Amino acid sequence: KIQYHLYNCINSYTALPTTPPPEQDKIWSFTKSSSYLEIQCNSVIVLGVNISAECIDPTKWSKAVEKIKFQSTDDASDGYKILATQQRPPQPGIAMRNSNENISRVQKGSTLL
Repeated sequence: KIQYHLYNCINSYTALPTTPPPEQDKIWSFTKSSSYLEIQCNSVIVLGVNISAECIDPTKWSKAVEKIKFQSTDDASDGYKILATQQRPPQPGIAMRNSNENISRVQKGSTLL
């Protein structure tokens, strides 16, 4: 199972409640508002977090996204693509792809935004 860790929210690695689809190429989408975080993989919701109810310090997660960091140990991500989303009221959507189509290359330990 794939595990996740939300810094300043859930302080341990936890298995995703929903297993991502089996396709080799996976597009991960992250949508965040001041009270909710949703992660999708290939359009399947794999995690939904009620920030105000589940985070240890919800004030840190209720702020606007200023940067996204790829850890230096990340050997699964090939690239990223920043998208504007119209599916929900103004919330940033970030998609990470595992293919070469219209993506920027990820450098280990790099910070985005």
